[in-house]
Amino acid sequence: GQPGISIVPPAYSTFLWEPAEEDAYTFDLERAGELLEEAGYTLGADGLRTMPDGTPIGELRLFARSDSKTSLDTLNYFQEWLGELGIESSVTSVDSSNLTDIILEGTFDVFQWGWYVEPDPHSMLSYLTCDQRGDWSDTWYCNEEYDTLYEQQRVELDEDSRVDLIKRMQEILYFDAPYLVTAYSTNGQAVRSDRFTCFTPQPNPGGVWLMQYGAYNYLNARPTGTATECPDGSEVTIAGGAGTGADGSDGGSGVNLALLLGAGAVVVAAGAGAVVLSRRRGTAGDRE
Repeated sequence: GQPGISIVPPAYSTFLWEPAEEDAYTFDLERAGELLEEAGYTLGADGLRTMPDGTPIGELRLFARSDSKTSLDTLNYFQEWLGELGIESSVTSVDSSNLTDIILEGTFDVFQWGWYVEPDPHSMLSYLTCDQRGDWSDTWYCNEEYDTLYEQQRVELDEDSRVDLIKRMQEILYFDAPYLVTAYSTNGQAVRSDRFTCFTPQPNPGGVWLMQYGAYNYLNARPTGTATECPDGSEVTIAGGAGTGADGSDGGSGVNLALLLGAGAVVVAAGAGAVVLSRRRGTAGDRE
């Protein structure tokens, strides 16, 4: 895998935004403790932090998906780090269906999940708009500037201008942090390049060969030796040819190490995905 930054994964190289080095979040528990102290969340005599008014923070509720070892491991690490900062928490593992109910109820402080990203980042970006609260949004996030940029990119016909708008949207999300994107996971895929050719990754290049949106890849595929040119105009791949890796490098032997995505809606797509930590306390009514 790769460390996470934005909800638009590295496979979407045209749209990917990355922070300047001096602005990038780093893992530093000592600095985290200093920031908590500065904000008034001081350590009490019992070694636990309190709210700025001196009342206990209480035990934070962390929820992991029971069908994902990665999900549970992530929150176990998170619980340990919170403990080092003087914050108590508990990790509960539930199935995805029950976690959806917990998210809608708002009875959590942190949950871990992931998202699939479609061939274009438009849908992924739409889930963080204000009108998706209580629908596709699982963070109840709302930012009017973000919404304005979303509507602008939706109708922008100039590719470079649209890319700039999408990068600005990612920048807003990075610093507002409705999600903490922890990682992009990788998944090996293999095809019989001695029997078939003209496989096209989604997105191209750098995406997955299998489990794409639609049947585009399968409609393009041709038996080896029957075509001199692929339907998309690319050259025919010979048996044993190299695949395209997740980072754009050669995969070798027709094997593509493609970036896979998590699933909030359990949809299947191409590209790369983000394992996310969403932070929220109280009920849905409280957040509204």
